[in-house]
Amino acid sequence: MHVLVHVPGPRRDSSKEWRDKFLARQFAHHQLPSIESLGDFVAQALPEKIRVCSQYLWSWCQLFSPQLQEKLFVVDNAAPCEAFTLNVLSRLVKLPQCGDTACAFHSFWDSMFHDVLDFVLPQASAIRDSGNESPDFLLIFNDVYVFRGEEQAFGVDLGLPGNELTEKLVWNYGNIPYWLGYAASGYRFNLESVEERFRMVLALLNLSLLFPGIAEAPDQDDDVKTIHRPSGGVVRLYPAFVTKYYPVGAILYHLARVYGALLEGDVPNVDHLTKLDFKLNVATFEPCGEIAASPPRDLPTLFAVLKDVLQALVALHRVGWIHRDIRWPNVARSPHASSSRDHLRVEEHSPEMFVDGMLHTTAVDIWAVGYLIDCSDIGWDTDSKRSAFRESLMHQDPEARPSAEQPLRELTEFQQEALPAEADQDQSWLGKRKHS
Repeated sequence: MHVLVHVPGPRRDSSKEWRDKFLARQFAHHQLPSIESLGDFVAQALPEKIRVCSQYLWSWCQLFSPQLQEKLFVVDNAAPCEAFTLNVLSRLVKLPQCGDTACAFHSFWDSMFHDVLDFVLPQASAIRDSGNESPDFLLIFNDVYVFRGEEQAFGVDLGLPGNELTEKLVWNYGNIPYWLGYAASGYRFNLESVEERFRMVLALLNLSLLFPGIAEAPDQDDDVKTIHRPSGGVVRLYPAFVTKYYPVGAILYHLARVYGALLEGDVPNVDHLTKLDFKLNVATFEPCGEIAASPPRDLPTLFAVLKDVLQALVALHRVGWIHRDIRWPNVARSPHASSSRDHLRVEEHSPEMFVDGMLHTTAVDIWAVGYLIDCSDIGWDTDSKRSAFRESLMHQDPEARPSAEQPLRELTEFQQEALPAEADQDQSWLGKRKHS
């Protein structure tokens, strides 16, 4: 008698294969479901179900309903999605109960959102807590915010995060029928329940099929503009903040010192350092004012800009710092890339900046203010006093240049003489935003 024994071969991980097939079911812009059908859409069975071993389904049978399991999974003992199951799904089963603070809720929520979306959409990037002007959570796909969220701790009225979500929205999306986001305060999903966690996974996976269609919609602007520096740095300009990646992480410690001094000295009209990520070598800033690519084209605006710059320099010099790189692309924060090797060009900086061994003082910043005027083709020198003012700022001898307080006083007088109506207005081209 011959006994035939079937010896199963080694399991093959099909996580990537499943993901590729799943993402092949993504919706193009013209295929996006109607807003009325979104509720049913997020709750429907996956078009490509996750392959799992029967032992997992058996161990989970008491944790969430067979109906939900059927929407998510199909049994495949030979080629299950091992990586996805072990690294994402199994962790959701074991998640601890959420605390009652907003921070505890954020951490708990991230375990779901980040793990699921990072796996299924590796080309997307998620940003958490980028600043007060941005949502708590952002998912960026092809430089477009395709998903966003505002979160509060359990028990907080849902109207609060809901209002924050819409207040922070800048519509850049052309003719798409809707944008996707969530407001969370424990209202609909009780994440202490495994059933609810997996119902959230089902909703996230179904929604992820819509993100490319939203990102590729015509007549919309990118939410993110990316600048690659020759040094290897990467600057990303978002509507409400800026992130900068530095190849050398040590510069983050320098940024902490500089912006700490700005904060302590209450320096006005400067951007804010809101976050330092020492693991990723990324700093996050909140810019003040709006991006502009060229100098002002009228005298009232130029007065306002120079006043803002000089006010900042008065406070900056008082706490012992020198800027050394004041020029229009930095004052206006133009998004156009410029090589780091071009930052110190002779025509844009005071002469002593290029004298070897010469000590640089606050006078280099004063010269730069004069250069800002030089670059503004609006007839500054038609007034003899204004012409003498500019020449004093750019005097060849650094010691002959005034401190920032004196030109600020003189500039205020020029403004009052030329524009008495504007002098009473409390406006600022740079926003006059101070650290808070």
